[in-house]
Amino acid sequence: MKQATIIISFLLLSILPVKAQTDNEIIANIEKASKEMTSLQCSFTQKKQVSIIDEVITSSGVLYYLRDTKLCWEYKKPYSYKFIMNGDKVMLKSGNTVNVFDTKSNKMFSQISKLIISGVDGSGISDKTRFDVSFATKGKDVVVTLVPKTKDIKKMFSEVLLHFDVQGYFIKEIEMIEPSGDKTDIILTDRIINKSIDEKVFHIE
Repeated sequence: MKQATIIISFLLLSILPVKAQTDNEIIANIEKASKEMTSLQCSFTQKKQVSIIDEVITSSGVLYYLRDTKLCWEYKKPYSYKFIMNGDKVMLKSGNTVNVFDTKSNKMFSQISKLIISGVDGSGISDKTRFDVSFATKGKDVVVTLVPKTKDIKKMFSEVLLHFDVQGYFIKEIEMIEPSGDKTDIILTDRIINKSIDEKVFHIE
């Protein structure tokens, strides 16, 4: 469950301006922005609230993405954990422990990989087979709420809220709420769009 929670944390999207729009206009803006993004680099801070204890667990790291199926999500503090997706291969690395999976032969990782990419390229918000989707404005943000339909994802999350700013059409915050009431909040900062990324970042051992 811990690995799956970290993996789903890779859910990323593109954004839209805060003004009165129909759902179709919002989706069109997201898809347009995602088509223009070929790469993404950023830092992140993650805060996890555990419902049964009065504690917030904070961690941080970096993320790299190359269209269409290359992603590296690396936790650096307070622990070292790395998730790399490169084509049909997924690698999980914790300390000296490395696990590699083939998404074609592993149903769970196939679903997770599709979810990650759908977040990055924006296709998740128009995929009504996997999500119930709703849109709202909150201050200067647009919030897209995804409610999973598939059994595997519903076991881990009751809903995912994606917050978008009004400047660059890219996600700024992700909230993931679990059926237990636990909540994970990820804030993305220092975003660099469409800059060259060394292919070594996505190397799978």
